[in-house]
Amino acid sequence: MIQYLYKNRKHTKLQLLEDYKVGSWISVENPTEQELLLLAEKLNLESDILLDALDSYEVPRIEKEENVTYIFARFAHKNGDKIVTSPVLLVVSADFLMTISIKALPFIDTFLQEKVEFYTTQKTKLLILLFMEMQKDYQRLVNAINRNIRNISSDLDQIDNKEIMTIVKFETLFNDFLFGLEPMGIALKKFANGKFIKLYEEDEDLIEELLVDNEQLILLCKVNQKGIYNLRESHYSVLSNNLNKTMKLLTSVTVILTIPTMVSSFFGMNVGLPFQTHPLAFLFIIAVTLIISFSLLAVFNKRDLL
Repeated sequence: MIQYLYKNRKHTKLQLLEDYKVGSWISVENPTEQELLLLAEKLNLESDILLDALDSYEVPRIEKEENVTYIFARFAHKNGDKIVTSPVLLVVSADFLMTISIKALPFIDTFLQEKVEFYTTQKTKLLILLFMEMQKDYQRLVNAINRNIRNISSDLDQIDNKEIMTIVKFETLFNDFLFGLEPMGIALKKFANGKFIKLYEEDEDLIEELLVDNEQLILLCKVNQKGIYNLRESHYSVLSNNLNKTMKLLTSVTVILTIPTMVSSFFGMNVGLPFQTHPLAFLFIIAVTLIISFSLLAVFNKRDLL
């Protein structure tokens, strides 16, 4: 789907145009190769770079060809019950701003419903606002994951295999987030230096705020990664400690039960034995066995082996 959006200071309502116009925002979602090739020819863009936007595993990067800047980024979104990241290509030229994504941008409605003040003719500011909305989505998802981790870690003894798998998935997801956020930070620093896109004075505060938010998000992801690692290590330590206690208990019980087993085996032999003719021999054997067993029980209990 290709949409041509236009809004300037004179036309305060966002307009949906039928065709391209200088100063417009071209929003492209889930395009075909043919549509991208037609756009490349129509707007004099690099077709190979546009086609790279169809690759769901595209690496974030920034390129500049013939005064047109191509920025590959990754945005976070929910895909059913899963949280994933998908690529988005932002193309900035002297005449327009274009976004190309294989998935619908989750924050697109924020602009279509004009919840954010923007003008498509102010390409640099619009680009910064798009990055801001991307980072807000990252922030919301990171906060949600962080709450889930805290709920899981509230009682280490009750964590089961399903929750461990959930934690491992969260750790992988944070890696995916960092894969999108860190290159985004590099691109933003290049913007701040004015190497790829001309910055206006009113945009400098926005780009500075964006850089700070990006660094905080990266730090938060790394802190959560470390927290997940510590949680897994703590859980393994608890499991190991519980296993050691169980093994000590079983070993102690085995030793205690070995005494009556040995005595009964000894007196069960078909040979002459002491006290075999005594009328109280059975009671004597039982008494000695119990005394030895309870003595071992007391010793093991004193040494915290039970």
